[in-house]
Amino acid sequence: MKKQIFFFAGWLVLVLCIPLQATEPDQLVGRYYLHGVREVGSELLLKNDGSYAWMLAYGNEDHTSEGRWSRQGNSIVLTAIVPTATGPLFQLDTKKK
Repeated sequence: MKKQIFFFAGWLVLVLCIPLQATEPDQLVGRYYLHGVREVGSELLLKNDGSYAWMLAYGNEDHTSEGRWSRQGNSIVLTAIVPTATGPLFQLDTKKK
């Protein structure tokens, strides 16, 4: 339940912080920050090349997402890049001396 709340809060941030009255996608490019929520930090970066980076931090819970963004009508749609299942996300690098 706790993680569901964090993910909901993250998507709510995206809905509330983007000025959708802007007519050109270039006007949406920039950094957006969460304000008015105690003990929570969040940032959304929309880049000119159509990519985005997003983070939400609350206590020891950190969530991030990267991918592509686009405007569809009055909405911003984020399409996350999902790691493939063919390999590990992290690998211990051990070098013998």
